[in-house]
Amino acid sequence: MSYGLLTLLILVAILFFVFAGRFGSGNFVQISESDPTLGRSDAPVTFVVFGDYQCGYTKQFFDEIYSQLKSEYIDIGKVRLVYKQFPLKEGTHSAAEASLCANEQGKFWSYVPLILERGEEWSQEGNTAFVRYAKELGLDENTFLNCLGQHKYRTQVENDYDEGKRLDVSGTPTFFINGLMIRGTVSLEDFEDILSKFSYV
Repeated sequence: MSYGLLTLLILVAILFFVFAGRFGSGNFVQISESDPTLGRSDAPVTFVVFGDYQCGYTKQFFDEIYSQLKSEYIDIGKVRLVYKQFPLKEGTHSAAEASLCANEQGKFWSYVPLILERGEEWSQEGNTAFVRYAKELGLDENTFLNCLGQHKYRTQVENDYDEGKRLDVSGTPTFFINGLMIRGTVSLEDFEDILSKFSYV
């Protein structure tokens, strides 16, 4: 074995151990028909986000990365985005259910920025605030109220959380890009670099 090749193998091994705590692989997320998704179902890359609505880093993803990811990858069919609920606090469970009630009326991706921005409001007001946000977006109020009052999506929120635990999700946001797990905050440039590794994107 040449000296150069040996050096390269050692470097790869070092990088693997350095990043092993942040990156994982081989974990494919189960996606159901009721999961909030954006983009073509046959997109070559599936980008899954496990998030919590009182997590500043989940908010940062939506504030700083989501729009550009949508315009540059999702809208042109390269990436499908899927959101999974991973409520870390008791109060966030209700927000997760509300977002899925909004998803039922096709407004998930508009509703989520509101609850991320107004966490202090809904943490105090609860369902009153969630209904107000639904009305702002023009959702059918009675349908939304019934959905929320009957806890229609409680089981889905619990299943998402259990799915996350099975996949070793311990904090938010946690991302899975075609099975590659990425923990913590990641810049748009980091995502673009990762996506560039897929030759079909």
